[in-house]
Amino acid sequence: MVTVVRAEPDRRAAALMVLYSRLPPGERESKFAVALDAWRQGVLLLDDLWVARCGDADIGAILAVRQPGSTALLWPPEVIDIDGDGAGQIADLLIRAAGRGLDEQGVLFTQVLLEPGDIVNRELMTRNGFPQRAELLLLERDFIEPLPTMPVVPWEVVPFQESERARFASIIERTYQETRDCPSLSGVRSGGEALVAHRASGVFEPARWSVFQQAGRDVGALLLADHPDRNQWEVVYLGVLPELRGRGFGRAMLTFGLHQARAAGRSGMFLAVDAANSYAVSIYKTLGFQGDFRRVVHLRLRGE
Repeated sequence: MVTVVRAEPDRRAAALMVLYSRLPPGERESKFAVALDAWRQGVLLLDDLWVARCGDADIGAILAVRQPGSTALLWPPEVIDIDGDGAGQIADLLIRAAGRGLDEQGVLFTQVLLEPGDIVNRELMTRNGFPQRAELLLLERDFIEPLPTMPVVPWEVVPFQESERARFASIIERTYQETRDCPSLSGVRSGGEALVAHRASGVFEPARWSVFQQAGRDVGALLLADHPDRNQWEVVYLGVLPELRGRGFGRAMLTFGLHQARAAGRSGMFLAVDAANSYAVSIYKTLGFQGDFRRVVHLRLRGE
């Protein structure tokens, strides 16, 4: 008999070790030590670590980490000492238990990021309610090459303030309309929830979040975050209102951001974009962003 339960606090270290059980010796112990230290320091939360248990032995585990903005990241399960169909069945139990548990906690959507060639885990997640929703293309732009000239646009740049939160949230929601970037998430969470999630990316500084307006009319929003460990800024979010798309505003806003990052002394900028959003990808590449590093997003909406 196999049961799936949340790992009890005094057994979380043992359950965590199960997740690294298939790594080569040396690498397994090293990564486990790093994760264990992160947990003890409160950097890694293990409240959503589930284990498959046979008798008193932990034979499988899966970890989810809830994120700000009512979302979660999930890692594929690991099952040990089971051959054949049994391992797959236990993996199914773990994924479904994690999904139900996250539903109960009000998580709006849970995503798994996998390598495109990881066919085994991609099939595993799909059959358990985590279909592929997007393929992310990760792009970078260094500042060795000259930046494009700052466009002359008669607009006003309004930095984020707490008093402007509702305005920023409303613009985020409006830019979700008819988006080509992960369209399956359109309307799943509010603009306010999105702001909470975006704020958790990198180092937040209000001056790096901007709304652009022209003649008193909002155009769009650009949210940037600093990553000192990479010496780069991240484009956390870039959106233009639907009725104003195709006029060069997105390119101009991002060019503004590039100059900001360079002025701050950083060496470059990076971003993630839905590879199917050919319009946005084209803009980024004409601005000097490069790269072909990809991750497939398998995603489950609450209750699916």
